[in-house]
Parts: sequence; C-alpha cells; structure tokens
Amino acid sequence: MTRSKPFSAKQKKQQLKDKRENKRTNQERERQEEVSSELILDDETVDVQSHENPETKVITDQNGKDDLGDVMLRAVSELEHLPKGGRKRDLRTVFEREDRGEIERRKTDAQRPLDMEKREKPWSILNEYLTDVTIAIPKRPEWNFSLNASELEDREMKAFKEWLAKIYDEYPHDRLNYFEHNIEVWRQLWRVTEKSDVIVLVTDARFPLFHFPPALYDYITVDMGKPMVLVMNKQDLVEAKVVEAWKKYFEENFPDMHVVAFNSFSIIDMSKTLDMNQKRKMRRQRRYETSSGMESLFGAINALDVKKAGKKIVLAPPEKKYKGEEAVESDDEETDDDDDGEDEQKEEKDHEAGADQVVLGMLGHPNVGKSSLINGLMGKKVVSTSRTPGHTKHFQTIHLTPHVILCDCPGLVFPALDRPKALQILCGLYPIAQVREPFSAIRYLSERVSIEKIYSLKYPDEDDMPGDERLWSPYKICEAYGYKKGYLIARTGRSDVHRAGLELLKDCVDGKIPISWPPPGYQEEIKEDEMSHETEEHVEDEDSQDENERQPVKNRKQKKKDKRRQQLQSMLDDDDEDEDEQLSEALRIISVAKKESKVTETKAQRKKSEKAKEWSDRLEAKQSRSTR
Repeated sequence: MTRSKPFSAKQKKQQLKDKRENKRTNQERERQEEVSSELILDDETVDVQSHENPETKVITDQNGKDDLGDVMLRAVSELEHLPKGGRKRDLRTVFEREDRGEIERRKTDAQRPLDMEKREKPWSILNEYLTDVTIAIPKRPEWNFSLNASELEDREMKAFKEWLAKIYDEYPHDRLNYFEHNIEVWRQLWRVTEKSDVIVLVTDARFPLFHFPPALYDYITVDMGKPMVLVMNKQDLVEAKVVEAWKKYFEENFPDMHVVAFNSFSIIDMSKTLDMNQKRKMRRQRRYETSSGMESLFGAINALDVKKAGKKIVLAPPEKKYKGEEAVESDDEETDDDDDGEDEQKEEKDHEAGADQVVLGMLGHPNVGKSSLINGLMGKKVVSTSRTPGHTKHFQTIHLTPHVILCDCPGLVFPALDRPKALQILCGLYPIAQVREPFSAIRYLSERVSIEKIYSLKYPDEDDMPGDERLWSPYKICEAYGYKKGYLIARTGRSDVHRAGLELLKDCVDGKIPISWPPPGYQEEIKEDEMSHETEEHVEDEDSQDENERQPVKNRKQKKKDKRRQQLQSMLDDDDEDEDEQLSEALRIISVAKKESKVTETKAQRKKSEKAKEWSDRLEAKQSRSTR
C-alpha cells in the first residue's frame, strides 16, 4: 500500500483552478459544436437536440420561407463537419421549426368551438390527404470494393444532396411533411435492405396507409427485387372487420406484397372498461409471450419461396421459451439503453448469414412498434422500447432461431405530401415532448372522438354559464382535464393546459383513446352491402307486418287472462260466507278459460288445463273447509 503524499493548500487551489478551466474549455467546445451545426445565418435560428430522445435538429427562417430549401441543404453540409465521436453524434435529423407567429395564431384559435359535424363522418377527412403523388426516397449510388470509405461517403453525400435539392425544387415546402434529412439514418436503411433477404415493413394498424410509403415498395420490389411483407401491428386497437378491409385493400393495390396482422401482446378487450386508470393497469399486465400473428407472419414468409444457395428455406415459428417477468412489458416510458454500444459491437462482428439462414429486415416509421414486434417474436424483451420516436439509434441483429435473423432498422420518416402536423403527432411520428402547442392536434382528435365523454370531463365554470353556451373547444378540453388531474400552475392556481394537452396526446399515441381509419372506399362498400340487404330486409318486414298487426289482439287476450287470474286469487283470499256464489263464479271463469284455450293434447295446452283444474280443486277445498 503506497503512502499518501501531502497535499498543500496551494496545490488544492491549483487543482480547483485546473478543474474550472477544464470545465470552461468543455463548455466552449460544446458551444462551438452547436454553433457549427446551427447554420450561422443572420436571422435563422437552429435548435439541436439528440436523436436519442429523439435526435432532432429544428430549423426555422424567421424572415420568410422562400430560401428554406437552401437552409436544409446547408444543414446537411454541416453534418459532414460534425465530430466523429460515435454514432450518437452522427444520428441527427433536421426538422423545420414553425415560426412564433404561427404558434401564437394557433393558440388563439384554440378558443374556437369544435366542429361537431365532423364526428358524424370521422373518416372522410383522411381522404383529403391521400394523393397519387409519390416522392422518391434516396437511393444508394453504385459502389464496389475498390472504393475506400472516404470516396464512398463523398459519393453518397453528393447523391443525397441532389435528392434533397430536387424535392425542394419540385414541391412547395408547406406541402411537405416532416421527413428525415440526415444521411446517416438513411445509410442505416441502405445497410438493412442490402443485408436482408426479406423486407418486413411494420405499420400501425390504426392507419397503415399513412405509414406505408409507395416509393419504398417500388425500391424494394422493383429496384432490389426482394420479397416484401407488410405487418399491421397493434391490431388490438382496431376492429377486426377494419383490419380485414385493410388487408384486402393492400392485396388488391400492391399484389407483390404479403399482408399480415400482428399484435405483440395478447388482445385484451378494453371496450367495456371506461376508467383510464384501469386501462393503464391492464396494459401493464400484458406479456410478450402471448403475442398473436406469429404463425401468419412465418406462413407469409414461407409463401414467398425464399431460396438460399438454390434451396428453398422453410421457416418454423420459434418456441415460446420465456415466461414470467422476462416476458412482461416494461412500463417505463424511457428504457435505459446503455447496452446499445455493446450490441452494436456485437453486430459489427456478426458474420454473414449462412446458407440456411434468412435475414428479415424490419423497416418502418418511428413508433409503429418494430422493437415491440421483435420482442413479441422472441417472447421476451430483447430490445428496449419507448413511446418516443427514434428510440432505436442503430440497426441491430437478433437471432430469432438458428435459421432466422432479425435486423431492426431505426425508424425514419419518409417524405410525403399534404400530411398535417396534427396527424403526424397523433400517429406518433413527431416527438410529443417537442410539441410547442398541443391544441391543433387536440382539435383534430376531439372533432372525431368524444374526449369529454371518454374522460368524463366537467365543463370549466359550468355553474356560471348557461347550458346552451357550454361549447367545447380544444382549450376547454385541456383546461378541464388539467383540473381533473390536478395539473395546476403554482402561482395562479389555473389549469396547466399545456401539460394536460401533452398527456392527452400521449394517451392517443399509446392507444388509450380509440382512433383509427378504414381504407379508402370503405364507407362506399358498407353502403353497397346495406343496399344489397335492403331487399331482403324489406321482404322480412312485409312477412312480419301481419304478425305485428296481430300483436294487439294477443295483448288483449293476455290482459283478459291476467284479469281472470286476479279475480280467482281475490276469491281465494276472501273470507266471505257466500261460498256458493264464489264457487259458481270461479267455475264460470274456469269454463270460459277452457273454451278460449281450446284444450288439446299438446303439452302447452295440457299445462293450461291442469292449471284450471288446480284452481277448481283449491276452490272446492276451501268450500269444504267452510262447510265443516
């Protein structure tokens, strides 16, 4: 054991000075890194955050939006000069930040009452966002092993810049949705598609078409010539007939793709449960070991006729080996992901798939449940999950069986037209923690779903306002929910409407608020079915019309029987001395009943006859007792 050395006050002072200097240097370095990635423009501002929660870079042009395409291109150029300290540093995406004036306008609009007429047709509005225009995705340029890493990266960056410039030249930026601008994330997509034998596109069953990019379908099936399977995850949040309608829609419009419905957990019927706390408790008790749709998924893959080394590969679903706590879903919103680096190192060392192994590449938008689907296939938690989009930071390989390897790609948002931000938030594509005003998304949701009834909200200040003036608005819904949950601002005691709105959006993303859309033309199909059955229903109505007309006659007969029964009962209970008169009256009533019932040998009518005889015997017994 070494002897401790004396530490003078002068040395201690110097140590603290060096520590402060190092801290100051680190802060200055971080500030310079942010400035270098901020695009130093006169009036533009940039906010850089990590892609992990998720990694986003938000850009706005406060003077105008005419040069926004140039801003995006310069942002991508800055990514080349970022420090190479690891994947976490490289994985960033660029999102446009809305100007402050637009945010304030929407906050003011939050006081406007809801349009309740949209609740009558909550699905029709979505057809407005379905366009035939398909925006191509960036494709990896041709390469060979003679190129070194630097040359390949330069070639990829050049192609990516050209693709991004072409998008902003052809389409106005106000029609474009928020999509991935970071080439590093697209490189993950390229690697997964090249490595995989079968591409599995995971979508949310609540509206799979919103999460289905046709350009990716063309890229996989045409350019790469690889088989593709569409998985509609979270089918427990949608009616079974709507899921079948979606399967039929995709099979008719995209014939080169197999469609499978999947659920990472057992399907729990929460339709009869109105209490949101009970719903949360039921969701926490779900287990990965009870996932459904695995046989359908492997059946669809086997139907693709996948061949390795000229031999067809037949896959079998994995056996459920995990039970108990290993299979329970984690209830944490953010799961610790410290072991990702180790997983990544293992992935880099993985050898190529063998001749009898099939690699399934998992692609899709953020927050559609790719990681949960992998956990459901494994029967336990093997990759971390979170409601925050972009939680998976790099693609991971998981050995499902000795013959099946899963390759999980980070979720990325594909470019599309006319997709409003409110809809993106409700579908989980935009991080809720970064929503600057929740009221526009709450309006879109509450105009289609009765949120005030689901949460049993009490209208604020309803005692001071007449009933006809109590009109719900997005602000009033958030205010009422804040009061109900106790979300109050400390100084004023008013409801924290922003926090309440964000929690409502989280419940929608988690599936606690029922919201889903059927495929295009679904309402027309329902009308056709109704019209086809209309003639049959009309015939049935005519057949039952005579029966309805005879119904009043039956009611009158029943009333007569009830009246006779009451008369007989009153006679039995009466202690009057005139027994002969009572007996004769009772016998008369019984004889009338026998004539009307037309006693025959049928079982039902024998019971009526026996009942009449019982009344007669009881009356005679009463008369004999009174005589004695």
